[in-house]
Amino acid sequence: MEGWELILKRWYDLGYKVKFFVSGSSSVNIKTGGAESLVGRMRFQIVFPMKFLETVRFHMRNEDSERRFDRVNWELREALKNAVHKNDANVFYSALKENANFLAQDIDHLLLFLQDYLLKGGYPEVVKTDDLYLAAENLKTYLDLTIYKDVVRTFKIRDPAAFEDLITVLARECSQRLNYSKLASILDIKRDTLRTYLYYLKTVFLISESEYYSKSRVKRIRREKKVYINDSGIRNVAVGELNDSLLSNIAELGKVVEAVVADHCRRLKFNLEPTSEIQLFYWKNKGYETDIVVEMFQKPLPIEVKYKDEIRRKDLKGLLEFSTEHKTPFQMVVTRERLDLKDNIIFIPLWLFLIMS
Repeated sequence: MEGWELILKRWYDLGYKVKFFVSGSSSVNIKTGGAESLVGRMRFQIVFPMKFLETVRFHMRNEDSERRFDRVNWELREALKNAVHKNDANVFYSALKENANFLAQDIDHLLLFLQDYLLKGGYPEVVKTDDLYLAAENLKTYLDLTIYKDVVRTFKIRDPAAFEDLITVLARECSQRLNYSKLASILDIKRDTLRTYLYYLKTVFLISESEYYSKSRVKRIRREKKVYINDSGIRNVAVGELNDSLLSNIAELGKVVEAVVADHCRRLKFNLEPTSEIQLFYWKNKGYETDIVVEMFQKPLPIEVKYKDEIRRKDLKGLLEFSTEHKTPFQMVVTRERLDLKDNIIFIPLWLFLIMS
């Protein structure tokens, strides 16, 4: 509706004891439309795609299952918080073991739901769709609406083709560090234009960035950033890989898993320490890298994502280097199925990590 914000303002200013709930898939149009006319009169509630635990609740929707999963979610969060405060990995690891045993009867179902989530992501219409082809078609529609209705039209982008190419490149290079100068050159656009396009994509919650971890703001700005597509289904449909073959493609699946872990780290951080902006980091030194660093209660918590059967010592070199330099309470490795504690490193299966987040 043209001018919806002016109509709403007139009704609001009449002073009736009425609350208005205004919703829509276009967060940009709601924000930009209400920014001037409704300033001081509106409060935003952003609704993200479903996280993994919410999809589990949907698939196993009975009172007993919901109560059990909520209990595990709450207990693991509390244990993590206490472990960080006390610098004691055993506190968290004990809770992980106890709750993994508590959910032992559900693991087969959870692993199937996890495969589904890595493929299709968390958009509600897609979560309830069993047909992968139909899921892909729905996600393509969402993506096209976001690009052309929300961004291109609202921000009056002059080169929609370059903007669409950017999304494809970001999806293909999801979870990787990107050199913005090279990327701008590839897309044949100016670096400032690229930065503007990335800002638009963050505004509509399609992507998020991860900066180099440093106390120096200057070092953070100068280093390359990692870029994540926030929803795994959107990422997969953007590169044409929303099909079962992705689950056997180790390299591509690894990118998806890290992006899902990063997204759930933000949600976990927000639930434990609610703030207006949640920032994730990565770290790299002398060829060694730590995938994700999240600050919990003013302490850096490094997380390595190794979604494979065999994890060697050299795979954890970056994690150990970072921990030595920054004095972390403990370290975490998100794995395919390993649950273990060794030398202050907690190995946690992906499904259990996501249930907690």
